[in-house]
Amino acid sequence: MKNKEINMYHSAGSSNHPLQSYRIAIIVLLASIILFGTFVSAADPSGGIMRKGPYLIYPNTTTSMTVMWQTTTTPGSATISWKPESGSWNVPVTVSQSGSGQDEHLFSYTITGLPVNKSVSYKVSVNSINYEGSFRTAPDSSATSLSFYAYGDTRTYPNTMNSVLDALLDDMNTNPGSRQTFCLHGGDFTADGLDESYWDSQFFNPNYARTSEFLKKMPVMGAMGNHELYSSDKNKDIVTGRKSGKKPATTHDNLIPNAPTQHILFYKYFPYPEYVIPASTRYISDAYYSFDYGPVHIAVIDAYPYHNTDAGNYLKRYSQYQWLKLDLASSTAPHKIVMVHPPTYSAGSVEYNFRKDYEPLLQTNGVKLVITGHNHFYARNVNTTNGITFLTLGGGGAPLVDPDDDTLYLVNKSENYHFARIDISGPTMTVSVYDIFNKLIEPPFSI
Repeated sequence: MKNKEINMYHSAGSSNHPLQSYRIAIIVLLASIILFGTFVSAADPSGGIMRKGPYLIYPNTTTSMTVMWQTTTTPGSATISWKPESGSWNVPVTVSQSGSGQDEHLFSYTITGLPVNKSVSYKVSVNSINYEGSFRTAPDSSATSLSFYAYGDTRTYPNTMNSVLDALLDDMNTNPGSRQTFCLHGGDFTADGLDESYWDSQFFNPNYARTSEFLKKMPVMGAMGNHELYSSDKNKDIVTGRKSGKKPATTHDNLIPNAPTQHILFYKYFPYPEYVIPASTRYISDAYYSFDYGPVHIAVIDAYPYHNTDAGNYLKRYSQYQWLKLDLASSTAPHKIVMVHPPTYSAGSVEYNFRKDYEPLLQTNGVKLVITGHNHFYARNVNTTNGITFLTLGGGGAPLVDPDDDTLYLVNKSENYHFARIDISGPTMTVSVYDIFNKLIEPPFSI
C-alpha cells in the first residue's frame, strides 16, 4: 500500500571534475541542514518543550471539552485561552502540570460553560509559543442528525497514520459544521503501549503535521487494545500474544500469570472521566465506559485480560458484563453502538467468547453496530439472524494483512488503509468507508 505522499526525484547531471563534485556536495549538505532546521522549528516551535499535543478528550457534556498536552520539562509558563463562536477570547488561564518527574509534565484543562453545538477556538501557550486548535461542542440529546468518524490499529507506521488522517481531515473540512465532532479508535494506538517512547514516536509523533492537526481538532475516544499491554521488554508484557505470520493470531491475549504490576500509559494519556471504575481502584481490565453524543450512545468494552476458553461463561461473570447490561438497557438514545478491540465477526481471527456472551445482550438492547479492530484490514459482517453489523476497522497504520474469504456473515473486505464516517439522519445510520485517497472502499451502506 503506497503512502499518501509524492516522492520527488531530481537529477542534477554528472561531472568528472572533483572540485565541482565537492562544491555540489557542500551545497547539498548546507541545504539539508537549513531544511532540517526549518522542519524541526516548524514541527516544534517551542524548541523541544512541547512533547505531545495539544489533544482533546470529550468529557461527556455538551458544554465542555478537555484539552491535554505534555512537555519535556517544566515550562516557564503554560496557559490556555478560548473563544466561542461569535464570542471573544477570554483572559488566558494558567495551567499547572501534574508532576515534574521524568515522563510527567502532563497538563489538562477542561473548558466549561460553552454553548451547545458551536465551534470553539482555543490557544495553548507554552513559554509564549502558541499552539492553536478548535473543536465543536456536542449537540444535545434532541438532535436527530450527527456525523462522526472511526478508525483503529494506528501502531507501527506513523507516516501511514498521518496519511489516513490527512484523508479524514480532507473529508471533515468539506463540512466542518457537521463533521468536526469526535473520532472513535478501536485500540492498538502504539506497538508497545507500556513504553513511553512508542507514544512519542508513533501516535503522538509531532513531526506529522496532519496527525497534529487532527489531534488538535477531534477528541479521540478509544478502546484498550492488546498492544497497549505490551512492552519492548517482553518480560514486562501483561498479556500473551505477539504471534507472527501473515495472518492474524487465531487466539487472543490472556493475562500472564504473575504479570508485573506497572503503570498503564493508556490510562495516563486518555484519562476519560467516563471510566466506570475510578483510577484509585482501577485494574488492568477496567477501561470500560460509555458516553452520549447527540442521538447516539456508545459503550466501550475492555477486552483484557480474559480467558480464551469455551468453558463456561467467563465474561458473564465479570462485573463489566453486568454494567453493560444495565448501561444499554437504561439508555434512551435512538442509536446504540458498542466498540471493543477484538472482533466478534471478521475476515480473520475472532473472539468467540464475545460472540457467545455479549451478542445476545446487544440484540436484546437494540445495538445495531459493533466497531472493532485487531485485524489489520477492513471487513463488514452482518449477522442475518439479528441484523447487527460488525465492522473491522484495523487499517489505521499497522502492517496490513490479507483478509480471509470464507468467514461467517462476511459481506465485504479490503486490504487497504482506511477510516469510516458514520452519518445519522433520523432513524438511519449510514456508513462510508474511505481509503487514504478519499476513495470509497465500497458504496455507503445503511444500518
